[in-house]
Amino acid sequence: WLLSAISALAEFDGAVHKLFANTPGGIEDMPREAPNEYHVTLYDLSTWEPVDVVIDERLAANAQNPGKLLGAAPRMPVHPDLLAAAAANDHRAFELMCDWGHGPAGHYGGHRAPGLWLLGGGIRLLERVPEGVLSRDMEACNAYQEVEPLAAGIAAPCLVLSGDRDRMTPARAGGKLAKLIPGSGFRTLAGAGHMMMLEQPDETLDALKEFLA
Repeated sequence: WLLSAISALAEFDGAVHKLFANTPGGIEDMPREAPNEYHVTLYDLSTWEPVDVVIDERLAANAQNPGKLLGAAPRMPVHPDLLAAAAANDHRAFELMCDWGHGPAGHYGGHRAPGLWLLGGGIRLLERVPEGVLSRDMEACNAYQEVEPLAAGIAAPCLVLSGDRDRMTPARAGGKLAKLIPGSGFRTLAGAGHMMMLEQPDETLDALKEFLA
């Protein structure tokens, strides 16, 4: 997912240049086969192995595909307790993420899919993540500061969808992000937390279908 997420930055005008602004020589010194096509070495968070990809920054000029941002915000600061637990590979990091990531209803069961336990299932999935991955993920979220200039360059239609009980990226922060993206829409799902796709799958899908219609 890391590779696809960074490659998707090519949809935002100037994002690739900003991403490698601190690279010696800048992006202009990177090998390329055509104008605006850059050969970039990224790293898989799970193995820390290098992976070579080609990013085409010209995608921004003809942005036609609508964008969907779920549970997003201009800043994503991470609580110090979660950062510390993740860095120590402490199981409490998984518990904190699942606790804070679900709205009130997600803590009590009663999901429309019989037998689905949201908190327990989430913890079990996180237990399968290779050591160090969650820590690097949380550190990257906590350190990211470049959203304003990138958001202003988004040309595609965009919807920011937030859960109104999200304690990780609060809905008020989602609204701020929507204001930074020209012409974007903003919606909230009542009672949903950060894990809206699991907590309210039908409502999430309905909101996306309405936006894409």
